[in-house]
Amino acid sequence: MTQQGDSTPLLDEARSLRTALDEVAARRREVLDRYDVLSLALMLIGVSVFASVAAFSFSSGQTGRGQAFLVLTLLAVPFVLFAAWTSVGRFLVLSRRAARMEQRLVTLPSPVEEAVTTIEAALPAYVVRRGLGQGGCGVVYLAEHRRAGWSRAVKLLTETALPDSQERFLREAQVMESLDHPHIARVYEYVENCIVMEYLPGGTAVARAGQGPGVVCAIGLGVASALAAAHQRNVVHRDIKPGNLLFADDGTVKVTDFGIAKLLAAGATGEPASVLALTPGYAAPEQLNADDITARTDLYGLAATLYRLLTGSTPPLPGPDGAPRADLAGIPPRIAAVLARSLDAYPERRHADAQAFALDLARAAARDMHPGWLDASGVPFRGDPEIRAAASR
Repeated sequence: MTQQGDSTPLLDEARSLRTALDEVAARRREVLDRYDVLSLALMLIGVSVFASVAAFSFSSGQTGRGQAFLVLTLLAVPFVLFAAWTSVGRFLVLSRRAARMEQRLVTLPSPVEEAVTTIEAALPAYVVRRGLGQGGCGVVYLAEHRRAGWSRAVKLLTETALPDSQERFLREAQVMESLDHPHIARVYEYVENCIVMEYLPGGTAVARAGQGPGVVCAIGLGVASALAAAHQRNVVHRDIKPGNLLFADDGTVKVTDFGIAKLLAAGATGEPASVLALTPGYAAPEQLNADDITARTDLYGLAATLYRLLTGSTPPLPGPDGAPRADLAGIPPRIAAVLARSLDAYPERRHADAQAFALDLARAAARDMHPGWLDASGVPFRGDPEIRAAASR
């Protein structure tokens, strides 16, 4: 078993790159400091002199002398080329190599050493493999269990996070751990500033944009099913968007990033929204106005997300009368009607809950397409059997 503090692939790469960069920099200085450049300059001057003398000799009728200096010129050229390669050429090669290594260092999550050390100190059973990206108030890394070999995503709270990030980070871990649903990313444990989560290698829903109404509606059913489960536990996500919908390797969609979720008291009608806890284009009007949020706030975000996946753009805000102003002309009519209802500015005019949204969308998709559309979409649905049945009618 590798002990805590031992090197890891990600840490080794960062250190080896820095060592190699130092070596390349030293060699570049050596090339410049040595006599190579000076000798090259002297050789170039010598060749120029030989060539000039040869030309002058030929022009003045001294053929023998001209031929002699021409031979000297031709003999000197290979030495000049060799000197050029060993000085200028070598310097350029080393410079390109250094640039490539510097670019790789830039692409590594920063600061790599500190992050890897922090994660492996808190989670000695895991070895960090590589960075996955930014998520919420932390940076996400791929880690592998040293003995079992399974892969996990580990979110690390960044030192530069906002002052309230520690509280949000802990809330996210607690909320996700309490939600057990096939369309919600699992949290296995959280220690100090690390959350160990399910690794979802299939990318985000952004990559599914433009793949047709079948795929998009199947994603919508999975997310709505997940939201229904969360809302039953009085949890409102508040940031539903394509970037927070990830896919398992079998194509199952999962809701992630509950970092700004709100836990509503049982029986409460709403809680004031924070204008900071939103993503423009997907945030409901009540979030933008810092009004009360409810479970229906998530339905607006889901409808906006599906609209984005179908059309390639986010919907405009509703008009003064609250009715959506989104262009639904290119969307199958019954599916468009479902989205329009939950894109309304007034929460009370949206679907009653996520389950109602899912059932309405399932029936609309079956009528606009065909009863077997869900299986044909290639996006597995593992939610409520009632929703699956509605999609087949």
